[in-house]
This record gives sequence, C-alpha cells and structure tokens, in this order.
Amino acid sequence: MPQRDLILNGQLGIWQPEKKDGYRFNIDSLLLAGFALRTLSSASHVVELGSGSAVIGLVMLHNHSQMTYEGVELQASLADLSQLSIQEASFEARAVIRQGDLRASTLPAGGADVVVFNPPYFREGSGRSSSNLGRRMAREALHGDIDAFLVEAKRLLAPGGRVFAVLRPERRKQALANAAANGLHPREVCSVYTCEGGKHQLDLLQLTAESFSSEEPTRLALYLHQAAGQRAYNEAVDSFLMGKTPSLPAEAFSSEPEQN
Repeated sequence: MPQRDLILNGQLGIWQPEKKDGYRFNIDSLLLAGFALRTLSSASHVVELGSGSAVIGLVMLHNHSQMTYEGVELQASLADLSQLSIQEASFEARAVIRQGDLRASTLPAGGADVVVFNPPYFREGSGRSSSNLGRRMAREALHGDIDAFLVEAKRLLAPGGRVFAVLRPERRKQALANAAANGLHPREVCSVYTCEGGKHQLDLLQLTAESFSSEEPTRLALYLHQAAGQRAYNEAVDSFLMGKTPSLPAEAFSSEPEQN
C-alpha cells in the first residue's frame, strides 16, 4: 500500500510506495533539489527525467511560487502517486507528470530552462539487485543509462538552460565524458561526503550547453555531518531539510582542492 510521508518539517507531503512495494526517495533527491535551487529563477520551467515520486519537483515548486514543472516517469504506479502529491499540494496549475519512457519523450525540444535527474546508480546487472522490479528499475539502468538521460536533457534544454544531476562518484568520469559527447559542459562539480575526512558518497553536477574552454568547473565539497558516526546533519544542511531555507545555503559548501 502507498503511504504519504512528510518532509521539510511537515510542510510538504509525498506519496510513495512502502519499502517492500517499490522505490522510495532518499536524501540524494533532496540534496539535488537544494543544490539546483541555489541558482534557479523563480519563473524557471523545470523538466525532471525519471521523476519517480516527483519529490525533487515538489520541493522546487514549494520553494518557488512561479516555477512550473513536468516530470517524465516510466512506472505508471509512481506517476499516479506523484500526480496525487501534486494535487494535494495544490500545484496542478503548475505541474504535471508524463507517464512514459524518457527515450521516447514527446516534450518539445528547447522547452526547458532546467533539466534535473537522479538516474539509476548502477548499470544493469551490477550493484545489489532487488527482487522488486520497481526498486530494481530505479537502481539499475534497465531502460537507459546515464547517456540516455544526457541525450534527452540536451534536446530539451533551452538556450542558457542548465542540467542538474546526482550520481555515484565512481560514475563521474563516465557521466562527464557522456556529457561532453552530447555538448554539455560542467559548471559545478560538488563532492558530497558523510563528514570531513569521511566517505565520498555522491556527486552533484551542474552542466550547461555553453562552452567555457578557458575555465575549469567550480569544485565544491558538501559535508553532511559534523563528525563520523553522527546522525544529525550539519546546521546548514539541516536548515534546508527542515524547510527553513529555500535551498542549500552557501555556507553548506566549501571549496574542494582540484586534486580530489
């Protein structure tokens, strides 16, 4: 049975499957939303590829009253649940979910100011596979790997638009190579660590279609906790997760040396 979970300290409800029944969002999606929201115009039109429960879009809509959003989701059950969340939050005039395969999308080319995606983290047959098909589809690239997301993102992107993505660190090299092959260039690369000196857990990317050949991307670090073994988040991270700030604040980030 699906269940409604509250985020942002109870300000927003998200319908999603129970753990045994399908894929459920985690902090990765919230961090991606907070990372992207730092630089977005309030009037941006956002398209999310592989939108799942649409938690990224819902957080963006909650924090920007003029933003519009379209999600593309292959799993009909998740598309239905995310549309329910949109209705309950009274976002119907600004948001819609398109059920279907992102590789066969009929969305208009050049229509998105922002494209966001949290792609399957593992190639098909790699990682820890799940017996639940819904969870497996979200974790493994059964219907298109990172390159498929980048191809569609580039097609959808309006001039001056931006792409935001979250992925596992070991897939950064592949993702950036695929991005370059599709005419997308990194503007920010943020390494997410459990704490200072802790595990490199995720990468957050900002890409554009504009080439800046004389510049290297800005390299950032985001530390989730103050020390190893702590459950509480750093104050700056917690301020966003608790709905106190409309994005991850600047103080949540620090510069990362280029060699890391």
